[in-house]
Amino acid sequence: VYKRQGPWQSLEGYPYITLIPTRDHSSGYSFSKKDSDSDEIIYGIYLLSTSKTTKVLIKSLKEKDEAVSELTNLAEQIGLKVINLG
Repeated sequence: VYKRQGPWQSLEGYPYITLIPTRDHSSGYSFSKKDSDSDEIIYGIYLLSTSKTTKVLIKSLKEKDEAVSELTNLAEQIGLKVINLG
């Protein structure tokens, strides 16, 4: 399920698609002096502009295998070139 955000944009300026992992870190502290630390990697699927300087997040996933599969499916359906930024 994709959420629509912001104004509609043509895919014409975004010929590339990529997967970018980011670390999501959160921590908390309670009055009972118990620390709560959470660290996970979120895999974002992004459209990239021709110059590769502008990116648009289209989906975030927690599992790498699921993200790679979704990236491949989207690239085939939309006709975009998959690139690796790492």
